[in-house]
Amino acid sequence: MAIVKMKRLRVIMPSRVQKKVLRDLTRLGCVEIENPVYAEMDEDMVQVIQPPSAVTDAARARTEMIAALEALDRYAPDKKSFLTPRREVKESVLFDEESIEQAKDISARIGGIVRQINETKSLVGRIAAQKASLEPWTASDIPLEYTGGKEHSAIFGVIPITENPVDLSAALAEKSIPAIADVVHSDKEQSYIILVSYKDAQEEALSVLKAEGFSQTVFKDVHGTAAENINQLENEAVTAEEKLQQLEAEIVALAPQRDLLEQSADALNVESLREAAMSSMLHTEKTTYFEGWTPQAAEDAVAQVLEKNGCAYEFTDPTEMEEPPVILKNARLIQPFSTITEMYGLPKYRSIVDPNPIVAVSYFIFFGIMLSDALCGLVLSVITFIILKKKKPAGMMKQFLTLFFYCGLSSLIWGALFGSWFGNAPSVVATMLNKNLVVPPIWFDPLAEPMKILVLSVVLGVIHLMLGMGCSAYRQIREGNIKDAIFDTGFWYMILIGGLGLFTGKKIFMYIAILGAIGVLLTAGREKKNIFSKLTSGLGALYGVTGYVSDILSYTRLMALGLCTGVIAMVMNTLGTLAGNGIVGWILFLIVFAVGHTFNVAVSTLGAFVHSMRLEFVEFFGKFYISGGKPFKPLFNHTKYTQVIKEEI
Repeated sequence: MAIVKMKRLRVIMPSRVQKKVLRDLTRLGCVEIENPVYAEMDEDMVQVIQPPSAVTDAARARTEMIAALEALDRYAPDKKSFLTPRREVKESVLFDEESIEQAKDISARIGGIVRQINETKSLVGRIAAQKASLEPWTASDIPLEYTGGKEHSAIFGVIPITENPVDLSAALAEKSIPAIADVVHSDKEQSYIILVSYKDAQEEALSVLKAEGFSQTVFKDVHGTAAENINQLENEAVTAEEKLQQLEAEIVALAPQRDLLEQSADALNVESLREAAMSSMLHTEKTTYFEGWTPQAAEDAVAQVLEKNGCAYEFTDPTEMEEPPVILKNARLIQPFSTITEMYGLPKYRSIVDPNPIVAVSYFIFFGIMLSDALCGLVLSVITFIILKKKKPAGMMKQFLTLFFYCGLSSLIWGALFGSWFGNAPSVVATMLNKNLVVPPIWFDPLAEPMKILVLSVVLGVIHLMLGMGCSAYRQIREGNIKDAIFDTGFWYMILIGGLGLFTGKKIFMYIAILGAIGVLLTAGREKKNIFSKLTSGLGALYGVTGYVSDILSYTRLMALGLCTGVIAMVMNTLGTLAGNGIVGWILFLIVFAVGHTFNVAVSTLGAFVHSMRLEFVEFFGKFYISGGKPFKPLFNHTKYTQVIKEEI
C-alpha cells in the first residue's frame, strides 16, 4: 500500500525545553504539528491557557536578509550556472548564532545603504524635474524671484499654444495698457512669458493675458536667474551621482558576504517555521501542549527525542472521526510517477486502492507513444539526467525531473520501434552526403501503417479502462460490497468484452454482450422501489455505453500526437534541405535542424505530458479514484540556498 500509516502524537512538556524539542523534531523531519482547536475548550481551560503569541522575530529578520540578498544580486550579481548545486553546509555551521547575528548586522547595513540609494535616486529625479522646469527660462536674465520695483511689476507665466497665436504686446498696446509681454521661449505646448507693467496697470494687463489662457508661474525658494539655478542643479546632480556610485560600491564590497547571508537566511527560515509551530501550541505558565502526526515507522525516533527532553507523550491510532495527513510511498521506480497522482489530488488516508503502480506503467507507455521519437527521448533523458546529477534538486523538482528522465527512455524505446530518429533525419543527412541510408523501424512505421497505431491505441485504451474498472471492483469487494462489484463492474466487463469480441465474428461474444446488457438493465436501478423505476434506471445506465465508447476513442490521441511528432520532424528536415548540400545549404540545414527540432522537442514533450496526464485523470481515475487527502507537512530543515548536512549529536 502506498499510503504510510500514521500515528496521532500528543505531547506535554516544560515550556523551558520547547525550543530544544522543536529543534530536535525539525532535525528528524517527521512530525507535523496541528493548530489547536480552541472551540473545544471549556471555560476553566480557557482561563488557564495563554493565547498564542505571534512571534515573528525570525521571519522579520529573514525578510530583511532576503532584501539584502536581492540588493547584492542587483548591484553585484553572482554569475552562477543553472547547474550549480546548492552549497552543502553542516547543521552546526548553519545554525551558529554568532554567524546569524553577524549576518543580521550585514543585512541591516545593506538595508541602510539601499535606503540611502533610494533617497539619492529620488533627489536625482527631483533635480532633473527642476532642471526641466527651469530650462525654458534660460534666455531671460531676470532673477526668478524678481517681482518688480516701486512703480512696476514683473510676472512669470505661460500661455498655451493655439492655431492663431496672438501678439500679446500688440494687444496690450492696442488697449493703451502700459505693459510688455515678452515671450522668452516656446515649445509645442505653450509659450513662456514675462509680463512687465506699471503696478497701476497690472490687473488690466493680466485680464488681457488671462483671456488668452495665461497662468502665473511661481518659483518657490529659487534665487537668481534660470541659468544660474540650472548650473547649481547640475553641480548637485554630479554630487548625487558620485554619492550613488559610492553607495553602490559599498554594496559591491559586501558581496563576499553573500554565502553568509544565504545560509543565515535559510537558518532564519527554519527558525520562523519553528516560531509558527510554537504559536500553534497551547501554553500555560510552565507547560506546553501540542498534538500532531508522525509516521508509524518514525515512532521510536520521535519517542527517543521526547524522552531525552523530559516530555510526557502518547502515540495512538487515528480514530474513525480523524483524517490523518497522507504520505505516498512506493518503490523507487514508481515513486516519481506518484507526482501525477498528487497533481490530481491525494487519496483519502483510508483509501484501499493504490493506483500508482498502474499509473507508472500506463503513463510511461502513453508518454512514450505520444512523443515516439528516439532522439527526442534521448535528448530529454540526457538533459534531465545532467540536471539531476549537477543541480542535485530535492522535493517535487527532483520527482518531476526523474519522471521526465524515465519518460524520455520510453520515447527512446517507442521511437526505435517506430523507426523515428528526429523523423527521417538519418536518411536526410545521408542524402546530403550523397549516401543512401535507411533506418528501418524495429516494429512498424506509423506513417506508413496508420491503422496499426490506431489499433494499438484502442487496445491500450481498453486495457487501461478495464484496469480502472477493476480497481473500482476491488475497492467494492474490500469494502464488503460484492454485489455492487458484480452488478456495477462485472456486467460492464461483459458488455465491453462482448462488444469488442464481435469484431472476431464469433457469436459467443454477442451472447456475452447481451447477457451483460440484461444484467445492467435489471440491476442498475436495484435501489428503486417499483419495477418501472428500476427499468428506467437500467435503460439510463445502458445509455452509458456511449460514454465508454467516447472514453475508448479518447485514446486515439496516442496515435494523433505520435504521428504529429514525426510529421513535424520530417517537415523540419525537409525545410533544412531546400538550399541544397553546398556550404550555404549545410549552414541553413544546421540552423533549421537545431531550431526546428528544439521547438519540436519542447512542444511535443509538453503535449505528451499534458495528454498522458489527461488520460490518467479522466479515463482512469474517473472510474474509481477518491481524492481529498491532506498532505503531510512536517517540520524539517526547509532551505532555499543550502543543502543541510546532518551531524551526529
